[in-house]
Amino acid sequence: MQNNRNFNYPDYIQDSFVKFSESQKSILEALNRIDIHLKDTIIRDDQDRTKPISATMPIIIDYLNRRSVLLFTSVALTLTIEDAGTVSIPANSWTDVSFPAGTRLYASNLTSQVQVLVRATDRSFFTNGASTSGGGGSFNLTQVGGNNITLGQQIMGLSIPVTIASNQSALAVTGTVNAATVATATSDGLSSFHLISAATTNATLLKASPGQIYNIILSNTTTADAYLKLFNKSSAPVPGTDTPFKTIDISGAGTASQNPPVIVPLAYPIPFSIGLGIALVTGIADNNATAVAAAQCSVDIDYA
Repeated sequence: MQNNRNFNYPDYIQDSFVKFSESQKSILEALNRIDIHLKDTIIRDDQDRTKPISATMPIIIDYLNRRSVLLFTSVALTLTIEDAGTVSIPANSWTDVSFPAGTRLYASNLTSQVQVLVRATDRSFFTNGASTSGGGGSFNLTQVGGNNITLGQQIMGLSIPVTIASNQSALAVTGTVNAATVATATSDGLSSFHLISAATTNATLLKASPGQIYNIILSNTTTADAYLKLFNKSSAPVPGTDTPFKTIDISGAGTASQNPPVIVPLAYPIPFSIGLGIALVTGIADNNATAVAAAQCSVDIDYA
């Protein structure tokens, strides 16, 4: 025999059940509000996917729990949004395609499939002042950095800087060029020093302040070796006493007429932190002070 019993709980117990159920409901509602708030504030990593698209192959909008969906294409697209209409998508730019999840997008202008990049993101796509038309297909910027954009010539402070890509092909330039602005410069360039050696050490101060050497051309008209000494100092160098900063060999040859000029290759200018001085001697030692012969060497230096 089956024994069925109906229990009648006291009113205070039934009230406790009701209050507990209401508390559970309040907790769940609070957790749901926290979840919504977190989804609106946390920036999660972007989710990129490569998808094929054509007039018959759609991409399907999937937010992947992010707030926006963007599309990047290397070719211009005419997107058909199911039966809702079409949107023109420019090539080589990001376009917001945040249509309802599950929406199918077709490229009605493509008979063959192309690959497009679809990004689900939490990041803000549009900047302040940007507007869209046609569901995100075109953009009209009205401000940059909080400043209104005005068409036509602007002074430098109101202009937008543009960086030309390193692989940019040649750009055609039209307009009138003022000849005065492209005249050959005759000042503010490199200084040139030329010397035909005397029968001394030819100690010379080229510059009494910091500078750089850009080019050196030397020649030796005899069979005896000579050396160009470079000094980093702000007063005339004293060969045999001052230690040279650099030493360059100007070799002689078996036959003087066969001596080629010595062109010193400089990948970068030689810096002198104090000043620039030179001397010509016959020995490689730092303390050598033996004079070269008259007209034995010529020295040409470009410096700044």
